[in-house]
Amino acid sequence: MSLTSLIAFTYNGSTFGVEACDTNEDPIVEPQIGRTGTKATVTATIFVDGTGPADLEAKIAAAYAALVSGKDLLLAGIGGTTLYAIPAARCKDQGPHLKIKGMPHARLPLRYAFVVTAEAETIGGPDGDGSGGGGGNAVSERAKITTRERPDRLWELVKSGKVIGVGAATHFVATTMPAWEAAWPLPNWVTEAQYTVNGSGNASEAEFTLTAVEMFTPLPATANNDAIAVEGSYQLSEARDEQFRKVITRTWDLLVDGDISKMLNLIRPLPPAIILTESVTSERIKENRLRATFVVVTSADVTKLMNYRQRVTITRGEPIVEEKTYAGAEPLLVRTPKRVSRIVQEGRAVVEGPKYYDPAAKAIYPTQLVELPVIAYEQLNPAENETTWRFVMARLPGQSLPNVLSAGRDTDPKFL
Repeated sequence: MSLTSLIAFTYNGSTFGVEACDTNEDPIVEPQIGRTGTKATVTATIFVDGTGPADLEAKIAAAYAALVSGKDLLLAGIGGTTLYAIPAARCKDQGPHLKIKGMPHARLPLRYAFVVTAEAETIGGPDGDGSGGGGGNAVSERAKITTRERPDRLWELVKSGKVIGVGAATHFVATTMPAWEAAWPLPNWVTEAQYTVNGSGNASEAEFTLTAVEMFTPLPATANNDAIAVEGSYQLSEARDEQFRKVITRTWDLLVDGDISKMLNLIRPLPPAIILTESVTSERIKENRLRATFVVVTSADVTKLMNYRQRVTITRGEPIVEEKTYAGAEPLLVRTPKRVSRIVQEGRAVVEGPKYYDPAAKAIYPTQLVELPVIAYEQLNPAENETTWRFVMARLPGQSLPNVLSAGRDTDPKFL
C-alpha cells in the first residue's frame, strides 16, 4: 500500500501524500468571556510523485499553485475519514495561512516533498477536528501522526498527543478514539488506545497514544458482524511424505468481539475438506479468546492417491528334493516333479475419500489366476480409504515377466 492511500492531505481541491504530520490546538480565551476561538496549527510533510521528470515538474508547479492561503484543509484516512480539518469558512483573517518549503525527496528521485505549516484562528472551540464550534472552555488537542513501513510492506501508524481542558478524558473516549478507529477500520486494521489523565478542571489533560497496524489478510467476521475478530493470528502448515499424503494444519488464535461459537463455525474448514482432528480452546473471563486447530488430510497427487505400494513374489516350478522318512528305515531323498511357476502379486493403495482404489485390472496375468483374487476395502478414517489386493497366478514356460514394479505409482488409477 502506498503512503498516498494511508493519509491524504487535501487542500484547495488538490490531494497530496503524507509522510508525517503534527496537529496543535490552543484555546483563545477572553477575560470575563471565556473561550472565543482556537488557534490551530498543522505541520505536514507532503509529497507528489511523477512518472518522469517532465510529469514531476508539472505536478510541482500545480502544487505551488494550489498551496495558497485561505482554502479548506483536510487530513483524511482510508475512505476519506476525517483525521483533522480546518474549514476556511471558520477561520479569521482569511486563514488558514500557509508557509511552504519545497525540496527534492532524499531517497526517491521522482518524488518532491513540501513541508507545509498551516496556521489559523478559528471561531469558537474545536469539535475535535479543529473546525471550531461550541462556546465556553472546550478542550483542545495536540497530536503527532507518524507512519512506518515494515519489511513486509505493511504499515503501522502512531498518533500520540494530549487533549487539554475540561472533560479531556471524555472528549478523548467519545471523539478522538472513535475517529481514529473509523479512519483505520476492521477487518484490515487493528487499532489500540492507551491514555492517562492528569489534573482537573481547565488543567485536565488526557495524554494518549493511538496505534493502527495493517493486517496482511483481513480478520474474520460473520456477515452480520455478530462475531468479529479484533486481533489475532492464523498459521497454516503443510507436511507431505514420500507417498504424497499431505497433512494441512490450520491454527487460529483470535480475540473475538461477539459469539465465539459463531466465529468457530466461520473458521472451520468446509467440505470437501475432511477434518481429521479438531482442537478448540476458549477463554471467557479475562478475555473472549478462541484458539482452534484443524488438521485436514488430503492427497498431494493429482490422482488422489495418498499411499501406493506393490510386491511381487515368484515361486519357480523347478524340481526340489523332499525328505521321506519311514519307521525302521534310513531317510530317503525324493525328487519332486517339475511344477508351474507361481507369481504372487500383492499391493496396498490409500485414496482420498470417499472413493476406493480398484486394482481389478492390475493383475500381471489376469487369465492365469490359480487362486481366487482377494481384494479388501477399509475406511481408515473419514479422509482415507484403503484397498489391499492379492493375485496368485501361474507363469507359463518361456513367458516373460513384466517389471510392474519399475513403473512405480499408478499414474492412471481407476476408482470405485
